[in-house]
Amino acid sequence: MPRNEELQQEKRQSILNFFRELDAAEEFGVKKYTTSYCMAKTARRFFLSSRSIERYIYG
Repeated sequence: MPRNEELQQEKRQSILNFFRELDAAEEFGVKKYTTSYCMAKTARRFFLSSRSIERYIYG
């Protein structure tokens, strides 16, 4: 259980926003990045493992 629900929700939302922004990027009408690349990039950005990012996205 998180200590501060609001902070935890804000963190989750910022992770999801960053991931969705990368995942939605298109160049010349084609998706620019693969989903696995987006997960890896998000994990690096927030200092988490890829598995943790999967839990935020799919959980």
